[in-house]
Amino acid sequence: MDDFGEVDLTSCDREPIHMPGSIQPHGALIAFDPQTLEIVQVAGDTQRYFGLPRQSLIGQKLEAQIGSAAKLRLEAQFAAGTATPRSSLALEVEILNNRIDATAHLHDGLVILELEPQRPLPADDVLDLVNAMIGRLRPAESLQALLQSLAQQVQQVTGYDRVMVYRFREDDSGHVVAESRSSDEVPSYLDLHYPASDIPVQARELYRRSWIRYIPDAVYTPQALFPNLNPKTGQPLDLSFSRLRAVSPIHLEYLANMGVRSSMSLSLMVGGRLWGLIACHAAAPLYLSGRLRLALEVFAQLASLHLGSTLELADANDRFHVRDVHDQLMRAMTQSGLAEALIGSRPNLLDYIRAAGVVVRVEGENFALGRTPSDAQLDLLVDWLNRTQPEGVFHTDRLAQAFPQARDFLDRGAGLLSLSVSRRPRDYVLWFLPEVVATVTWAGDPTKPVTTGPLGDRLTPRQSFAAWQETVTERSRPWEAIEIDAANLLRTTILEVVLHWIDQSLREQAKARTRQDLLMAELDHRVKNTIATIQSLVRLSSKSADSLASFTASLEKRLQSMSKAHSLLSAARWEGASLKTIVEDEIAAQRSQLEGNISIAGGDYALEPRTALSFALVLHELITNAIKHGSLSVEAGKVTLAWNEIVKNEKRWLVFHWTERGGPRVKARRRRGFGRTLLERVFAEDVSGKVELMMEPAGVRCIIDIPFDKVVQVSAPAAPASSNVGQIEREAFAARSLTGAKVLVVEDDGLIAADVADVLRQAGATVVGPYARLGDGLRAAVDQDFDIALLDVNLGGKPAWPIAALVCERDIPVVLATGYSDSFARPAALANLPVVSKPYEIRFLLNELAEVAGLKDGKRRGL
Repeated sequence: MDDFGEVDLTSCDREPIHMPGSIQPHGALIAFDPQTLEIVQVAGDTQRYFGLPRQSLIGQKLEAQIGSAAKLRLEAQFAAGTATPRSSLALEVEILNNRIDATAHLHDGLVILELEPQRPLPADDVLDLVNAMIGRLRPAESLQALLQSLAQQVQQVTGYDRVMVYRFREDDSGHVVAESRSSDEVPSYLDLHYPASDIPVQARELYRRSWIRYIPDAVYTPQALFPNLNPKTGQPLDLSFSRLRAVSPIHLEYLANMGVRSSMSLSLMVGGRLWGLIACHAAAPLYLSGRLRLALEVFAQLASLHLGSTLELADANDRFHVRDVHDQLMRAMTQSGLAEALIGSRPNLLDYIRAAGVVVRVEGENFALGRTPSDAQLDLLVDWLNRTQPEGVFHTDRLAQAFPQARDFLDRGAGLLSLSVSRRPRDYVLWFLPEVVATVTWAGDPTKPVTTGPLGDRLTPRQSFAAWQETVTERSRPWEAIEIDAANLLRTTILEVVLHWIDQSLREQAKARTRQDLLMAELDHRVKNTIATIQSLVRLSSKSADSLASFTASLEKRLQSMSKAHSLLSAARWEGASLKTIVEDEIAAQRSQLEGNISIAGGDYALEPRTALSFALVLHELITNAIKHGSLSVEAGKVTLAWNEIVKNEKRWLVFHWTERGGPRVKARRRRGFGRTLLERVFAEDVSGKVELMMEPAGVRCIIDIPFDKVVQVSAPAAPASSNVGQIEREAFAARSLTGAKVLVVEDDGLIAADVADVLRQAGATVVGPYARLGDGLRAAVDQDFDIALLDVNLGGKPAWPIAALVCERDIPVVLATGYSDSFARPAALANLPVVSKPYEIRFLLNELAEVAGLKDGKRRGL
């Protein structure tokens, strides 16, 4: 690497320092096949270690050189060929009556065995040494105290002249943050900065992969590998994990320029990232025992864990504060607009991330807090972000270098942290930091890595490491990791809470599709079950009907009973329906035909959905039968409904009693009607219960036992409160006439529209329509002549509110029709309009239309 023309030290990034083809001379290397244990490559003074030249070792079996015991350990560790390079093996071997420290690892298809002569240790046991070093580390009350303690421990154990803790910055430059020296005569490098090019990319990667790098003497002659290529790959042997790996000539020159003869580096890893190095320098050669270096590797790993815990502890309070403010902002975003929630009150975005100012940009409009650029400057900045930056979070402490127009607002925006929260057009949250003019002290001039010699420009490490000061402008303070994490967290929250979608999240889309499929499957199941139930109702009702008219009337009432139970279940999200409410609703539905007294007594219990639907039909049949033939067919008749919880045969039951008295004498019937079939067969099978129907002369009695696993107790039933519906007055509740009325019908279901139109015509009304589409309904609301409007609230997925508003403006009564529950959402201006539920109860529909048509301006309107 003598002549590169116009180059700088970043050219080192291309130097294959992991495959130098040689080793340092303080040891020997043997590479052998893990399956055959045959030696295929060697390097170093093999004559000294084995009494053989290196050529003579090639092809020999490993056991012949290191003994059977060592061979067995190596074979057990590596024969399977699955060990990782970090799964190294340390062992002692005796060769030619010499005690040798050896380490082995598997890499590049070969087991690489490295040998060094044993040297004395500063302690009898390396584990005791590591324990003592860790024990002497200061408690982690501060990061600086920990780093200083690390430097002191390593310096005391190794004897190096200078031990530094070297921390990598975000731009990969380095900063000496702690130092321990053997004497004051050793020059101090504390607080000096080093450019990123001093430790190239591939060197940083090797530090990340190996815990230790050791050069006992930087003035040496490399020992080449023989043969020079790995027979497994045909390429130079990869020595990434080798302890003896030769050193780049540029790095050796770098050390010489610093006056360093021996060096060692221990990696400090935090969260899988190379946080820094413990760098050791000595002015003279320094040979350390292999076992001591193994102890230092363990110390580096434990120190890294200690460092990570200290950093996490230091961040804990800040992260707690960020989380607390984030949660408050999230709650605010669910209650108000984006800009108002984030900057309109306290806490705000400047409480969340420390900055000079912040801008929330929504649909091209800027909402600013603190010191920020002008709107015109923000427009230019956002245009640049849209063109050059991907979606997500972007941060820089030197905005002007990438966006030169930022030089116009350095006092407010030398640094930028931005997050985008939509695609087209992008909305942004932008934090700004002002310029901080700083003086940085470098170890020599970092801008002069090239020298000129007889052969032209040559890549050469700088020769002076004297303090060299640089005044840094156009920069803010660096954004901290916790602030960048906070921006990412807020972006996710904004997308979830405010925009409700993240189009990159395929996983969420898949979940949504799965949920939709499950919902559709459940809906399909319930609809088909309902249709099947209706089909059975039609068939069984037809068998017990005397005429077509009676069949139609009974079927309609049974469907209305089912509809009421469905509404109750919908209101409770299909978790259950109140038995008491089912009873009261059914009584209320039959009030026009009830002649006698009904009393009810029982606590409040909820029946699971299938049981609730079946019970509603059973109750309807009992009431209908009582109205036609039993106690409710005469004024003196009485019916008592009561239910309570009992235990029979160690099993809990909810027992329902129906008792009729005071009606016509009951006669036994041979014919089995629909109601009896429903009671004795269908209901009992549906709920696995028991039904006893007794046709006593004094009146019908029915006892229904419902297993308690079909019941959810809504509230603890105190003494059952008896309520008497009382003597229900006879009402002239037959369907009122709509003779002469013109009724506008807007309904998108053709079958329902035809049925309603037919019912209205039979009641004497003139039907205007029906209209199925929103547009047709709007035109009719303006152009047609009518007295009442019956509007389906949902027309092909579009709300009918515009039609209702136009009709109300004409001062014409409106009745809304819907299959939704009673609490469906509608505009406040239409909140008081009457509603009829689907499926229609014809009597109620006609009476509701007649009621609204008969009242206008406080006067009854003649029809």
